[in-house]
This record gives sequence, C-alpha cells and structure tokens, in this order.
Amino acid sequence: MSDIRIPGFATPDGTTRFRDRLPEFTGEFNRLGKTELLCSPVGFGSYRVDVRVAEHRAALSKAIRMGVNLIDTSANYADGNSERMIGEVLRALTTNTSGVPGEGGFQRDEIERLRNANFKIGR
Repeated sequence: MSDIRIPGFATPDGTTRFRDRLPEFTGEFNRLGKTELLCSPVGFGSYRVDVRVAEHRAALSKAIRMGVNLIDTSANYADGNSERMIGEVLRALTTNTSGVPGEGGFQRDEIERLRNANFKIGR
C-alpha cells in the first residue's frame, strides 16, 4: 500500500473558510474545546470503517461534501485501515502541496482529525 499521509492540520482560518462556504450551517458550527477551530455540529466516527470497503470511502466523502469537517479516528481502528481510508478520501478531496486541486476543492486545513493516540488494544 502506498504512503497516503497528507501534510498539514486544521487551522482556525481553514475551519472558518469551510464554515463560510456552507452558509446554511454557519450558526451551528462550534469551537472545538479551547481551540479556535470551528467544527461541524456532527462528526464522522471511523471506529468501524475500513479502506477495503468502497461504501465507507463514499460515506466519508459525502459527509465532508455535506459539511462535516470533524473526523474521529485512531490508528487502532480496523488495524490502521480506518486511517488509510481517511487518508485516501482526504487526498482525493483536498488540494495537494503542489497546488493541484482535489475533486472536492477543499484545503487540508479546513478538516479536523481527532486522533485517539492514548488508546491501546491488548493482544
């Protein structure tokens, strides 16, 4: 499998741009904790999604296009295949570092990934 890492992270300016392009949701976006990031009122949970399931990729893509910019994820979900799926979808939808626009016209700094880095699964 190829490396699907996408450089960057959500920023206050990026999440504000995301909100502003969806005026029907403007009043519903909330600040994330003590940050200045603006997040959609619902998020996309990726606990049971997998890169090998086309419907999962389609669901995340549709959610982002409909105004969801908050993705809950962990490297432990689906043995890392959840993270791979998110990377593939974000790569397809966002502009790359060379300025080539993705099919969704989104910027990486508009979408927040909340990673559960402290969760450990024993085997």
